[in-house]
Amino acid sequence: EQATREAIGGRDQARLLAGTAEDDLRRARAAADIPAAVAASEQAEQRVTDATELLTGKASNFDAAKTAERELDVVLRGLDAERERAQERLDEAQQAIAEHETALAGLWAEIQALNDSVDGAEAAWGGTIDAARARCDEVGRDATTLRNRANSSLQEALFAIGLRRDEDHAPTDELLAAWRARQSDERDTPFPQLADPLSEYLAMTAEQDEVLRARIEEDRAEIAEALAASEANVTEARVGLERIQDAIHSQIETEINRIGEQFARLDAEVGGFGARLELEIRPPVDATDKWRWLVTPMWKRTPDGSFVPYTAPTNSAQDKLYTVHLVLAALLAVPDPAGRVLVLDELGDSLGAEHRRDVLRAIAETAHAKGITVLGTCQDDVLHHAAEFTQEIVFFEYASKRDLINRPVRLFGYDPNGARVELTREAILRGRPLV
Repeated sequence: EQATREAIGGRDQARLLAGTAEDDLRRARAAADIPAAVAASEQAEQRVTDATELLTGKASNFDAAKTAERELDVVLRGLDAERERAQERLDEAQQAIAEHETALAGLWAEIQALNDSVDGAEAAWGGTIDAARARCDEVGRDATTLRNRANSSLQEALFAIGLRRDEDHAPTDELLAAWRARQSDERDTPFPQLADPLSEYLAMTAEQDEVLRARIEEDRAEIAEALAASEANVTEARVGLERIQDAIHSQIETEINRIGEQFARLDAEVGGFGARLELEIRPPVDATDKWRWLVTPMWKRTPDGSFVPYTAPTNSAQDKLYTVHLVLAALLAVPDPAGRVLVLDELGDSLGAEHRRDVLRAIAETAHAKGITVLGTCQDDVLHHAAEFTQEIVFFEYASKRDLINRPVRLFGYDPNGARVELTREAILRGRPLV
């Protein structure tokens, strides 16, 4: 018992040592795999950089590409329709061939079975009734069984060419006469009396069936050639469509990246911690599918924090600040925005004094740099901040609750010396008709 306890203790200690060794082995293997993983990561980053540079260099005109895409879509639809019609004709021809082949094979099988039955019976007959009976005894079937089998095969062959018990017609006069005789007295009508006319009829139609088979094969070859040509045209059109889609992909992605760069720059200028546009692209599956571009504005709230999407709960001032930044980023990313008008409602609302100046300064600098006009409405408490950056102020003066309308509009601007003044009636009405 003492030896057993010691052995059990040794076994448990060995198991602990084995587990520790396995853990050491796993850690060693993981440490050995780290250099390869780092190298693979660096190669992947280099490939991403190369791919980004390649995509950026392939930007092309979006409108022209979109027009070409629509034209190719029309061509593809036409080719698909032609291919469907060709496929329908091919299917019909193949179905007709299959039906003829099935009917022909069945008839020839029946003929062969009948011939084999006749040949076997004649060979086994031996010239005497005793020899025939001996043959029937050898195969384990009596004369009645053999006769029934032969009659069944003959009935199937006749049914295959259209003969029915309740109808009085046949493909040939000889076959019709034999059929009538068989119908009136089946027992006294010898088997060859009906089988021979059937064999002659099938022999007459064999050549016609072969001609029809050759014609169907020719039609099948022509349809297959036309279908192959249509497939080649469709393939070529699809390749062209893929090129156009790649160009569209590259151009739109480049434009959105430009907006993202301006968005990040504006955030940095006001002391933000980082902003970007998260882009998710869902390309179309085929020519009729829609192309989806999902853009999510994101920004950091703390220096060490992660990027948070605009849909996350936050204060309204921060929302409005980044909304204005995003609009300005889109304007800054446009190659030729001069002459455009940006309309902002409730300018500076829900913003503190510092955020308000940052927004107004960014708007004024963008308007000056890009040659655009900004029209903004604001409350009275925002007006003195807006006056620092605007070129002209239109002031609507509220009178009292008893008055139905405001007092006459007052307009403020600059005199020739650069000092801000309230403009006169003549300046206000200049260029406007008097009623």
